[in-house]
Amino acid sequence: MNDQFKPLYARLKPEAKRNLLKNKVKYSYSVTKMIAILKAVQFVADLKVDELERLYRWTDTGRFEKNFSFYELTTAKRIFKQ
Repeated sequence: MNDQFKPLYARLKPEAKRNLLKNKVKYSYSVTKMIAILKAVQFVADLKVDELERLYRWTDTGRFEKNFSFYELTTAKRIFKQ
């Protein structure tokens, strides 16, 4: 199967997945819900902006850095394998 058609959860970068699962300990319900969403969709464009923001927070991938652009937010290249 072509990588671009795999669910987003399968395309998470290893560090992002590790951090997401680490945060599941503290935020069990919310992270479990996010994982279900990631397993159900194939494209970043299918995620709502607030879901993307939470995903950046729970994967500790630098959403709140000073020079973070809207393009980086909407493409999520820091989180997913391309």
